[in-house]
Amino acid sequence: MSRNRLPFFVLVVLLMPLVACDRVDVILGRATPGITPAYGTPPPTAALPPGSPTPIVPSATPIVPTMTPIAPSPTPIVPTMTPIAPSATPIVPTMTPVALPSPTPDYGPPPGGTARINFAPGATSASVSSRLMAAGDTDNWVFGARAGQVVTVQTLSSAPGAIVVSLMDMNGGVLDSNIDTTAISAVIPFNGDYFLSFSSPLAAPEIVYTTQVFIPAESLPVEQTRIQFEQGATVAQLNDSLAANGDLNQYVLQVAAGQTITVGVFASPPAVSNIYIRDTAGRLIASGTDMSGAHATAAANGDHFIDISSPVLAPAVSYLLTVNVPPPATTAPQRIAFAAGETSTTVNGLIRAASPAHYVLGAQAAQSLIVNLAGHPVSTVNMELVSPGGEVLNSARDSFTGLGTLLPATGDYSIFLTTTSQSDVTYVMEVIIPPLPSTGATRIQFDPGASAATVSGSLAFGGDLDNWILTASAGQILNIGVSANPGGWMNLFVYDAAGQFIGYGDDSFGLGVPLDQGGDYTIVVSSFEAAPPVNYSLFVSLPPPGQPPPQQPVRIEFGPGQTSSFQEGTVVAGGVPAQYVLYLLAGQTLTTHLLDNPPGNVEIAIVDPTAVLLDTGRAPSNLDTPTTVTGDYTITISTLSANPVDFSLDIIVEP
Repeated sequence: MSRNRLPFFVLVVLLMPLVACDRVDVILGRATPGITPAYGTPPPTAALPPGSPTPIVPSATPIVPTMTPIAPSPTPIVPTMTPIAPSATPIVPTMTPVALPSPTPDYGPPPGGTARINFAPGATSASVSSRLMAAGDTDNWVFGARAGQVVTVQTLSSAPGAIVVSLMDMNGGVLDSNIDTTAISAVIPFNGDYFLSFSSPLAAPEIVYTTQVFIPAESLPVEQTRIQFEQGATVAQLNDSLAANGDLNQYVLQVAAGQTITVGVFASPPAVSNIYIRDTAGRLIASGTDMSGAHATAAANGDHFIDISSPVLAPAVSYLLTVNVPPPATTAPQRIAFAAGETSTTVNGLIRAASPAHYVLGAQAAQSLIVNLAGHPVSTVNMELVSPGGEVLNSARDSFTGLGTLLPATGDYSIFLTTTSQSDVTYVMEVIIPPLPSTGATRIQFDPGASAATVSGSLAFGGDLDNWILTASAGQILNIGVSANPGGWMNLFVYDAAGQFIGYGDDSFGLGVPLDQGGDYTIVVSSFEAAPPVNYSLFVSLPPPGQPPPQQPVRIEFGPGQTSSFQEGTVVAGGVPAQYVLYLLAGQTLTTHLLDNPPGNVEIAIVDPTAVLLDTGRAPSNLDTPTTVTGDYTITISTLSANPVDFSLDIIVEP
């Protein structure tokens, strides 16, 4: 699996422009002390577009050209192993952020007129505002640039989508054009002045707009970090930071034509960082934020660029950058093999309609298989787990974590990923087969009268595991929390007295497991291959059974003609979990949709009439669970949060 990473939920962030907050993206410049954008000389006898006024005489000092892109290699790089560390000393820019449109701008061209865009000393971006009159209007702005520079223009308006923004040379040739909700970008062909035209149609109302022009300086380029991948992997991650008061980091990676580039930023604090993806010529091809991510398809072989920036008033930001460049779509079966001593791996790729991805892995009878899946766009990838005999054992739609299946036989199991989307979709899937408990487990002892204990341990470099054992009674809830240094490298697995796997978690969220019988339970703590040495503490709690008084499960019964039931509740660590029981026939499919507030704190477990754990997950969760026997199925909702957590649960059973 991809290493040097946070747990799988961070990869979900990568693929979720999805449920992220809607917010206005702004393109932010980078200041370069001592470099003053100026204006070159327009080409002689340059003709203005019809109706344009006499061009403004440009300044004599030319703008220093922009960054020199890394020359592309003719052959795409095969992903390699070690990510290159980011620059230790980022260059702090001075930038002018885009402001929201003012209802009464006090500068700009008069209606139908022209004005020059001036850059402050040392700045690489400038923001200007104006208005277009109702019933159709056009504004023209003029600025100077040098051949080879990349100009990017972002516009905000009071009527999004009603303005056509065009970047033109002084002869009226259009370099790039689009509506105001999409940034435009182009490489400047020659030294001189250029037009920005803003036009509204006859049916448009009066429109207030603000635009920002971004021209990076070339005399002092930002140091670029090349993104590399582990051998055979197509997901890479690295940690970096942006300085306070505006900063810019640039990354470069080589991709092949037709490959997709998906970028996610997990930032602290959030809602500050912007993402820009540029092609081999430095032109903008996609943009986003740390809340939405960004996604683009390469049109040509060669180096592509990723910019992560923050505005001038932003605080310092630390972030995890995740870049996913999946391999081309294929329907040929791909075998999943774990490295020696490993229990998990991560795969990712591209799916096209009617062309499923097919994975095969070997497993033993009575082992458990856990799958985590995230798709981009979200809720577009369907998964089916098929037994060696061709039986569908489990199915679900992304995004989900902790989908567990008890494997009935020894042999090759198939995982099929499909989509109904007419457009290409990408995915990241983690496959885990939990390690079996071993002898020599360390027993966890509780002080007299106590129901909780904390134990500590360490895991060696390169992947390791510890076994812990404790005695519990039927009806208790085993809650496990983890403090790890460094975090993001550990999985947790829980087994009952018979050695059956009953629960899964990680060092980010821990887990909670209802216990249906008395005896010794084993907790296996493991780290990933190539993990650094990890020191950890486990907080284990076992509230006495009946404390508080047990709550009777809620019996779910559908009314005539109904196939669904909506439930709400509140759970808290150490309290009684919410339980729902419903009678199902063999061969039916139980669908559950779980949400919680605050999110990411509630877990779901589905157990069949024979007490076999069929599915687990953490909210937000969407599970499709096929039934294998007729009888009562139990759904348990629990949490490790010390504060009450509200949840809602949709239960659907198609006839």
